[in-house]
Amino acid sequence: QHYEIPQDSVEGHLIAEVHSYAPYQFAFDMSNPADQWTVFDAKCESQVKAIVDNVNKNLVEKGIPTIIGEYGATSKVGEEEMAKQAACYVSNATRYNIPCFYWMVLSDTDDRSVPKWTMPGLKDAIIKGAQ
Repeated sequence: QHYEIPQDSVEGHLIAEVHSYAPYQFAFDMSNPADQWTVFDAKCESQVKAIVDNVNKNLVEKGIPTIIGEYGATSKVGEEEMAKQAACYVSNATRYNIPCFYWMVLSDTDDRSVPKWTMPGLKDAIIKGAQ
């Protein structure tokens, strides 16, 4: 909420970029399996919505161009649950015209030089969320 865009040496060339891996217990916390959330449910959706709403309120509404430059979750929660999280980010961000960029698990970490979808359900959820 206290962010101020720095002086731009060439007007219109700066943006704010937000990285968000929420909820953390769902997206990445593997330290204690008993505490890990493996289902993207209403409580998860509420956290993501609150983050996107805050990005809108504290950046976009102040005229600061903004992207969500990273979001995602570990593949250990499964593609179906990852897809729910991705769709939630994109559909909420789309309401405020905030572009989103999914972190690389979408195209597999085995060989990123080969453009292929190894999680088509996740890709489809992102596209549907943007519509």
